[in-house]
Amino acid sequence: MYIDIEQLCSDAQEFLDSDPRFFNENEGSFEYHYERVFFTKTPDLFVLEVQGIEVSCIRP
Repeated sequence: MYIDIEQLCSDAQEFLDSDPRFFNENEGSFEYHYERVFFTKTPDLFVLEVQGIEVSCIRP
């Protein structure tokens, strides 16, 4: 399945620091449109990996 990386970044920016399942985690994974997404939080970025593609998103 095709994943819109810009939308993934936008959604991750919205919920990774606010969703109680993830706000206290520096590493983890979640399901996004039936695909497993792995994340790592740094002070400035979310590093996401999905379908073998790694992308960095600015952390708000």
